[in-house]
Amino acid sequence: LARAPSAPRLPASAHETVELSGTNDGLLDSLPRALREELRALRPFPPAFGALAGGALVSVAYAFLRSERYTDVSIDTVPAFRRSGFGRAAAAALVASEEAAGRTVLWGARETNRAALALAAALGFSRAGALHLGALRP
Repeated sequence: LARAPSAPRLPASAHETVELSGTNDGLLDSLPRALREELRALRPFPPAFGALAGGALVSVAYAFLRSERYTDVSIDTVPAFRRSGFGRAAAAALVASEEAAGRTVLWGARETNRAALALAAALGFSRAGALHLGALRP
């Protein structure tokens, strides 16, 4: 999925968002262990934004892959906070930042991941092509 330059303006969020960096690394402590370890392994952080609930980080969107022209969004939300606008808030903050830097933002998702596809559509993304994944077996 890709967000066209003519896509509608990103919606304002009711949730607080924060840009993640080395200075606020402690915010990761509130995340489930697997997600916390995944994000800590990315240091130094790629562009990343989080959405907060009561001061705790509950959703993170980050540039999984990034080049001079493109950014691929990765998003993860703590299960108890899904479908509450936190993922949308974090993703919208990342998209706005990357678009301001002149990058085209891409959103890869499996066709079976209806939640990710619905979130992408709500942020103005539309289908731009298909990627077929496979694995080699020894």
